[in-house]
Amino acid sequence: MSLVFIITSVIYFKDKGLSYTKTRSVYSPRQRFNQTIGTINSIRKFYPEAKIILIEMGLEDIKDWLSELVDNYIYLGNSKTIRFFVDSRYKWLGETTGILKVLFSFLTKKPDTFFIKISWRYFVTKKIEWTQNIFNFRKTENGSISTRLYWVPVKYLDTWKVLLLASLPFLMVWLSVEFILWQILRFVWEKKIKYVSELWIEWYIGPDGSQINE
Repeated sequence: MSLVFIITSVIYFKDKGLSYTKTRSVYSPRQRFNQTIGTINSIRKFYPEAKIILIEMGLEDIKDWLSELVDNYIYLGNSKTIRFFVDSRYKWLGETTGILKVLFSFLTKKPDTFFIKISWRYFVTKKIEWTQNIFNFRKTENGSISTRLYWVPVKYLDTWKVLLLASLPFLMVWLSVEFILWQILRFVWEKKIKYVSELWIEWYIGPDGSQINE
């Protein structure tokens, strides 16, 4: 089974507030760099067969330090469009546009089976037995889905692109990608979703440094 993890990352960031907090991150670029390495190592531990695509959207290209740790390192931080969205107050805009850029412009060969999207600073703590051929998401308590880690079958790659594209106008008016994707999915593709109870990841919240498990 061929798996591809897509990691979205911003190591060097513009120190400006987010829509929900004045502090973008309490972590320095060095700490964020080490946390991204932790994300990569946790994937290698629990999914040794997986390929890893790292999408770096920070202010500086760190290819010399990270490219050898992943199968495909893609730097988008020099794109004016990506820079505009990543540096905005709505961080999900940067992540979504970065994923779309890679899916449309850089993905030259599809894996055999699945994509798994994970954000940097999130560490895998256990291997999940994903349900094949459908989307796998965790539904949250506040009426949305978790986009910290989710599974997309290749057969629905074009559907995934449409979902992300459709979410952009709503993200620009401050709605979260978790809420928008859930609203679209549950009305249009509900039968193509498998809900998992746990994602088996842990991470550190950027604005305050607290640790959370999901």
